[in-house]
Amino acid sequence: MANKNKTRKPSTSELKNLTKAELIEVIINQADLLDEVRGVKELLESQMRDLSNQVNELRSKEVERNKRVRDLEIQVNILQQRSKKYNVVVTDLDLRSYAEAVSSGPPTEALANVPATDVNTEEPAPARPESVNHIDKRDGLMQFSSTILDHDIDPTTIIDVFQLHGKKVLVKFTSAAAKLKMIAARKRLPRDFKKNFINDQMTQVGGDLCKKCRKVRNEGGFKFVWTRLGKIFVKVLENSKTIEVQSQEDLDKLING
Repeated sequence: MANKNKTRKPSTSELKNLTKAELIEVIINQADLLDEVRGVKELLESQMRDLSNQVNELRSKEVERNKRVRDLEIQVNILQQRSKKYNVVVTDLDLRSYAEAVSSGPPTEALANVPATDVNTEEPAPARPESVNHIDKRDGLMQFSSTILDHDIDPTTIIDVFQLHGKKVLVKFTSAAAKLKMIAARKRLPRDFKKNFINDQMTQVGGDLCKKCRKVRNEGGFKFVWTRLGKIFVKVLENSKTIEVQSQEDLDKLING
């Protein structure tokens, strides 16, 4: 029996023919085999625990890395938005028409009552005198503001004015006060000027986030959504506190409660 394969379990008939000493040897061999199996099992379980711990550690690092990336993206957007803090964008506005009015004399009542859709035409512009082509865009902006918004802009508060593509005008002011005066004046836009909007200049990230907030508002999730100096604010209910939304995570928390 001593020469038998120790790992093989003897059959019932073989066990019946074993002597007491041989039976004891079989029992010992089987016990050793069970110990080996138990040891292998414990080793596998230990290795699985180690692998599981490594996976959890990697996931934790990935979560932390993603959080740091999101935080950095938020900070980058805040810095970019800060550079646009005193900027205003006016849509559907062609400053040439208002600049020409300045060059030709005092603003006429006819110009003040012309809707933006009539002032801004997609048709090719007629030939202009050389002097008109070099009219300062500030004059056009101030003419638009005084005749349409009934708001006289202090020229010393304007850093620069740019006529962008798509009939958009970018205005850079020297201070928050000057910017907010023009933002407040948009309430006086005539109804005929339906395509004109006077808003904060937002970064791409901030603009997309603001659109999402307004979408939630339109679906009944928020009562109010507005921007001020490039920051996005919401009120869930009319009498609830004002909350600043800086990221998609902030918005998700508000939506999910």
